[in-house]
Amino acid sequence: MPEFRPFRGLRYDLATLGAELDAVIAPPYDVIDEELRDDLAARNPHNSVRLILPTGHDPYAHAAADLSGWRNAGVLRLDDAPAFYGYTMTTTHPDGTQRRTRGVLGALKVGEPSEAGILPHERTLPKAKSDRLALLTTTRANLDPIWGSPPPPA
Repeated sequence: MPEFRPFRGLRYDLATLGAELDAVIAPPYDVIDEELRDDLAARNPHNSVRLILPTGHDPYAHAAADLSGWRNAGVLRLDDAPAFYGYTMTTTHPDGTQRRTRGVLGALKVGEPSEAGILPHERTLPKAKSDRLALLTTTRANLDPIWGSPPPPA
């Protein structure tokens, strides 16, 4: 049986940051090309793209150093108590129609997919898996939330 629990989120402190949230957010790493990565990084020195798609000789160590520095500077703060985090995302399709998605983030503990009733969302390539694992291991933080969807109605 899967366990869905609250967790202590690490979030931007906008007062310390001195910028709007739009200056520091980025789409999921796997839809960011090099040009978009550079544009996002230029928006603000604390843009999350610097953590989720780090560059340099040792990109994972660079991300870990940035994460630590941002936490020490108070730009990112760990919430005092565990919580569930609601979100709303609005996207505009090329034809102009909008789609709104609402959900909640929490810590999900699962066993084997066949035992837990949790299905993998996609088939990922080994390089993507090893990249995300190296980032997770080096930073000791999950910087890319995994979006979940409830099963379709029966």
